[in-house]
Amino acid sequence: MSRSEQPIRVVVPRERNRRAPTRRKSERPAPRRLIEKPPVTPPKLGHPKRRLRLATAVSLLLFVVIGARLVQLQLTDAPAYAAAGLQERLSSIDLPAPRGAILDRTGAVLAHSVEARYVGADPELVVDPARTAEALSPLLGIAASDLSGHLQRKKREIDGKPVRFAWLARGVDVDRATQIAEMKLPGIVVGRDERRDVPGDDLAANLIGFTGT
Repeated sequence: MSRSEQPIRVVVPRERNRRAPTRRKSERPAPRRLIEKPPVTPPKLGHPKRRLRLATAVSLLLFVVIGARLVQLQLTDAPAYAAAGLQERLSSIDLPAPRGAILDRTGAVLAHSVEARYVGADPELVVDPARTAEALSPLLGIAASDLSGHLQRKKREIDGKPVRFAWLARGVDVDRATQIAEMKLPGIVVGRDERRDVPGDDLAANLIGFTGT
């Protein structure tokens, strides 16, 4: 036999013995038990009439308070507020008004004002009138006996109240007034003043006037 006539063998693979997978019994979940919840009671609602009455009462009370305050401001306190407002808007300032100088036709000074000081006393604060008068006498050019009379405590004849100020001298030179202020005598007051100076003495006194101060 030739090679072409030889029988052909076919190898067929054997099937392995396979076990069919065993099916598990279906596991069902246990049925859930329904728990009954207690009924929820709704909250109690307020009475609308009661709330309306309360709101009305509060509103009326507020209107009464506001009305009373307006009456107080317009009738009772109006003058006080008006005076306070006027006082805040206005203020008084003392402006010294020195006397003007008098000149002749050539420009020479006939009379003019110069800066000076005044010396006064509060008798209620003076400790020793006699010693105070002796200390002021040489600086003011006034006798101590005359000064002592102004330093004594007195009462006014009108109402019987004590005298709290007495003039000692006016038109004092600034240097002398500074010395008096530095002495710090109890009850002695030094303040700003002016003095009328006439270089020509009694020249044209009938025209420009002459007072000696």
